Amino acid sequence: MNWLDMDMAELTAALRELGLPAFRAQQVFSWLHKGVAFEEMANLPKDLRARLAAEKPIGGATILETHRSAIDDTAKYLFQLGDGELVEGVLMRYKHGHTLCISSQVGCRMGCCFCASTLEGLIRNLSPGEMLGQVIAVERALKNEARASGKTFEGRAVHNIVMMGSGEPLDNYDNTIKFLRLVNAPDGLNVSLRNISVSTCGLPDRMHDLARDAAGVNLSISLHAPNDELRRAIMPVAHKYAIAAIMDAARDFVRLTARRVIFEYALIETQNDAPEHIDQLAALLRGLQCHVNVIPLNTVAERDLRGPTRERAHHFAAALEERGISATVRREMGTDIEGACGQLRRRHIEGDALLFCKKLAKTFGRLRLRRNAALPHAIPLLCFVGFLGWIRAVFGVKTCREGLSASGDLGMNSPKGVRMTIEFGLKTHVGQIRTLNEDACAVAPEGSFPPFVVVCDGMGGHQAGEIASDMAVRTVIDVMRRLQDVDMRGIRRAVEVANARVYRHAISHEGCSGMGTTLVLAVFDQAAVYIANVGDSRAYFFSRREGSLHQISTDHSLLEELLASGQLAACDVEAFPFKNIITRAVGSADEVKVDLFEISWEPGDSVLLCSDGLTRHIADDGICAVLRERTSPQQAADELVDAADAAGGRDNITVAIARFAEGGDSE
Repeated sequence: MNWLDMDMAELTAALRELGLPAFRAQQVFSWLHKGVAFEEMANLPKDLRARLAAEKPIGGATILETHRSAIDDTAKYLFQLGDGELVEGVLMRYKHGHTLCISSQVGCRMGCCFCASTLEGLIRNLSPGEMLGQVIAVERALKNEARASGKTFEGRAVHNIVMMGSGEPLDNYDNTIKFLRLVNAPDGLNVSLRNISVSTCGLPDRMHDLARDAAGVNLSISLHAPNDELRRAIMPVAHKYAIAAIMDAARDFVRLTARRVIFEYALIETQNDAPEHIDQLAALLRGLQCHVNVIPLNTVAERDLRGPTRERAHHFAAALEERGISATVRREMGTDIEGACGQLRRRHIEGDALLFCKKLAKTFGRLRLRRNAALPHAIPLLCFVGFLGWIRAVFGVKTCREGLSASGDLGMNSPKGVRMTIEFGLKTHVGQIRTLNEDACAVAPEGSFPPFVVVCDGMGGHQAGEIASDMAVRTVIDVMRRLQDVDMRGIRRAVEVANARVYRHAISHEGCSGMGTTLVLAVFDQAAVYIANVGDSRAYFFSRREGSLHQISTDHSLLEELLASGQLAACDVEAFPFKNIITRAVGSADEVKVDLFEISWEPGDSVLLCSDGLTRHIADDGICAVLRERTSPQQAADELVDAADAAGGRDNITVAIARFAEGGDSE
C-alpha cells in the first residue's frame, strides 16, 4: 500500500509505527491530497521528509500528456502510473464547473463491443490512491495554469467526478469504495458524494452494495439495449446478468438513496436505434425515477462501429420524452482529441512504436519498416512502446496476407562499460490460411541493457491467442527493462510474470479459457546468449566459424515427447494427427516450468527465434543454408518467411534473427 492509498486512520497507524505523533498524520494527509511531494512539505522537518520518501512511494498518477480541444476546451489526459501503465481522463468544462472523468482499471474485462478500452482485456485494477491521484494531478495542473496566467484560484478546480473512463468501477469494488471515501475526506479534497457519478455496465449484486456503502453517489447504468437478445450481442456481460436483474437493482438503489438513476444509451447505427427500440426502452423504464442519456457513439475503428447523426440522436431522445421518459442527448465534447475512453492510450502506444522506427532509421540510416501494398487502412500494429526513458517496439500483423518486417542495430552499453553491436532482422506474416496473426515478437531498443529478442505464438479461440501473445510480450518487456545485469533468475522471472498475467486473464474472462502462448526469449551478453523457452517456438544457434546450425530450445510438444519415449516412430510422424498439441504453454496453469540455456557466441554468430509456422515448412538444413548465404539478418528473415509461406503457409510465421556484428566488441 502506497501513501496515497491510506485513509487517515491507516496513515496515523503507519506513522505511529515510525514513532511519530498523531498530528503528523493530518499534516501529511493534507499535503498528499494537494499533490505535494515530500521534499515540498514545508511544515515537516527535512530528515522526516527524507525518511518518509524512502519508506514507500507516494503512489497516485502523473500526467504524461495533455491534449486540449480547439473546439470546446475539453482536455484529455494520459496518466502514467507507478509501474508505467497508462490510463486516461477527460476534463469537461461547463458553466456550472469542471467535471473530470477518471479511470478505475487499466483495460477492462467487460468486452463491450463499442469500447476501445476493452480491446486488450483487463490488465489490472487501479488502487484507491491511483484513482485519487488522477483527480489530484488535474486539480494541481489547473491551479498551476491559473497562477501562470495571473489568476487567483479559490476553492477546488475539479467540481464533479464521473467514473466513466477505462474499466468497470464495480468490478474493482473495494478499491472504488475506498476511493470514494478518500476523495470525500474533509482533510483532503472533500468532494461531496453527490458530485460523483459511478458508471457500471450492470453488475446487480454490486449495485445493491453501492446503495448501502455509498448512498450519496449518483449511479449511471450503461444499458445500451432495451432487450436481452440485443444486449448480449453488444455487451458480453449480458450473458451473465439479465436486464430484469439490473432493473431490480436500479429500483433498490432509488428506494434506498432517493436519487434517480441515469441510464446511458449509446446509439449504434442500425443496431439499437430503430423505432421498435424506442418503444421497448420506454416500456422498460416507465415508472422508475430515472433519466436517459442518449449518446451518439464515437466511432471505434477497431470494431468498425459508427454512431448515427446528431439529428437522429435528438429524434431518439424526443421520442422517449413523448413516451414520458426523461431524456437528453449528451453534448459532444473533445471530438477532435479522441475523447472516448481507451482511444488516446491505444494511439499513444501504437504511435510511439512508429516514432521509434523513424528515430532508429534516422540514427542508423538502415532501419526499414515495410508493409505490403495491400495495407491501406492503417490497421493498428501490434506495437507497444516503453516508458521512463525506455523505448521498445513490438512488431505484428493484424490482417490476412499483410507482412511486416523491421531491421536495425542494437548497440549495447553494459554496466561494465563494454560496447557491442547486434544486428537484427524481424519478419512476421499471417500465412495463407489464417485470417489473424496470433504471433508477437519484440526486440530491445538501441542502447538498452540487456538487449533481447522475444517471440510468442498465441493460441485460443475468440482472439484469445492474440491477447495471450500480446500480453506475454508486453510483460517480458516490462520485466526486462528493470534488469541491471544479465541474470538467469531475472530472465526466468520475466517468463514467470508473463505466465501469471496471462493465466489470470484466462481464468477471469469468459471465452478465454484455454488461452496461452509459446514463448522463446534470447538475452545477449558480451560472450554468451541466454535462452528461455516454453512451448514449441524454437531458438537456434548458427556458428559462422563452423557454418552449422544447432537447435538450442526444447520442443514441449506431444509429438516430440512421444518420439523421445519411443511411443511413436519417426516414420509415423507425417501421419500423426496431433502435431500441433503442445504440453507446456505460458498462461495454461498458475505456474510454468521454464527451460533455460546458456551458449557462448562470438562475432559473426547468429541466434534465430521462430514460431512453428517456420519449422513446419522449412527443415533445419534449409534454415542453415539461408543463414550461411545471407549475412544480413533482415534478408535472411525475409527469405525464410517467404519460403515458409510459399511452401504452404498453413500457420502464422515469425522469424527474429540477432547477429553479433563482427568488429563490434571493442571499446
